Amino acid sequence: MSAFATPLNHLTRSTSLTSMQVTPAAISLAETLNVSSYFPSPPSQPLILGHRGSPFLSFENTLPSYLSASLHADGVELDVFPLTDDTLVCYHGKGSDQECGIMNESHGLDLSIKTLDYEGLPRSVKKSFGDKACEIFEDEEVLIPKLEEVLLEFAPSNFHLTIELKASSTEALLTSLLSKTSYPLPYITVSSFHHAYLSNIKSLNQDVRVACLFNSPLDSDWIEKTKEIGAEEVHLRYDTCTMENVRKAKEAGLSVMSWCSGPLRMSSEKWSDCGNEDEDFYDVILRTGVDKICVNRPDVARKVCDKIWGEKGEKKWESLGEKLSV
Repeated sequence: MSAFATPLNHLTRSTSLTSMQVTPAAISLAETLNVSSYFPSPPSQPLILGHRGSPFLSFENTLPSYLSASLHADGVELDVFPLTDDTLVCYHGKGSDQECGIMNESHGLDLSIKTLDYEGLPRSVKKSFGDKACEIFEDEEVLIPKLEEVLLEFAPSNFHLTIELKASSTEALLTSLLSKTSYPLPYITVSSFHHAYLSNIKSLNQDVRVACLFNSPLDSDWIEKTKEIGAEEVHLRYDTCTMENVRKAKEAGLSVMSWCSGPLRMSSEKWSDCGNEDEDFYDVILRTGVDKICVNRPDVARKVCDKIWGEKGEKKWESLGEKLSV
C-alpha cells in the first residue's frame, strides 16, 4: 500500500515502506507540519529546486551539479560569495547557514573564500570533504564556477535560479551582472538570511524578486520582517513550514519555499514516518501547500510530484540534459 493518500495511522506504523528509519525518539514529520489528522491533496504542483544543484549526483555548487539537477528540477538554489577581485562565485563551504565560506573541509585551507581572488582559487577538493554526498569527483578536478558562467549556461530559458547571498558587498555586483547577462528576471529570486542585503538589492533594482530566509526555530515576527523589506517570497526551513505558516504567508501575499539543509545535516534528522529525503518525506512537505521546494534529491522529488499530479509529458523549461555529455 502506497504512502500517497494514505491515512496517517497507517503511514506512521507501516512496515511495508522500506525507506522508513523509525527510532523510539523520532516524531512524525506529518504531525510537526500539521498534516497529521488528514492528508490533504496539494493545491497545485510546486516548483522543484535542486539545493546546490543535485549533490547526490554531482559535487555540490558546481556546473555539473546544476546540470544534473536540470534533468529533474525546475531550477536550482546556489550560494554566492564575492572574491577580492569582485568576481562572484558559487560556493558554500564550512560554517552555519548564516555564516559559512571556510574552505578547510572542502579544500584543506583554513581561510574564507572571500579572501581569495579567482586566480587564487584551488582546483581540487579533498577526498574527505564531510558534506560531499557523492563520490563522482573524488579523483577529479572540482571547479568553483563563476556565477556569470551559470547565468550564461542556462540563459535564455525559463530555468529558475535562487541566488543566496552569503556575504556583504555582493548586492551591486549582482544587480550589475544580472543586467549584463540579461537573464529573465521573472526566473531569478535573490535570497539571504541577512535581510539588509535584500533591502539593498531592492534599492538598486526594484524589479528583482527577493526572499527572506529563516532558519529554525522560526522568528515570531517572520512575516513582519519579510513584508518590511518588500520581499515577494519567504523561504522557511522544512521543519517550520507548517500548513498554518504556509496559510499565514499566503494571506500576507507571500510565496513560500520549503528548504532542506545540506546532506550531512539532513542525514542526522530522523522522523518516524519517513526517511532521509525519501518519497514519504517529500510527500508530506508537498501537502503543506508550498509554492517551491528546495531539496538535495530533485530526482526523488520529481517522482513524488509525478505520482501526485501525474506525468504531464512536458517540461516547464527547455531540456538541458544533453549538455551533460558535452
